[in-house]
Amino acid sequence: MHNAVALNKPTLTIWGASNEKLYSYNAFNPIKHQIVFNTTIKCRPCSAWINANKTRVKNPATCPDFICLQELSSKIVYQHLQLFLTHHS
Repeated sequence: MHNAVALNKPTLTIWGASNEKLYSYNAFNPIKHQIVFNTTIKCRPCSAWINANKTRVKNPATCPDFICLQELSSKIVYQHLQLFLTHHS
């Protein structure tokens, strides 16, 4: 993602435990830098440098099930990919 942005290329990123509001480039250009994440998980984001959510784990590496990624369906990711390719093909 960082290399693509440095080269002025569009990005589609999938976010699990991390906070996309802190670490993605979506805020700079939401069309060029699209994000995919699961909004129904109440414990996400579980890791952030600022104001970390510690409802389940303090360190995402110790998460017992990675539900933030496991419940993100391939159908949702594919829909985002189609939209992304429509804008950037």
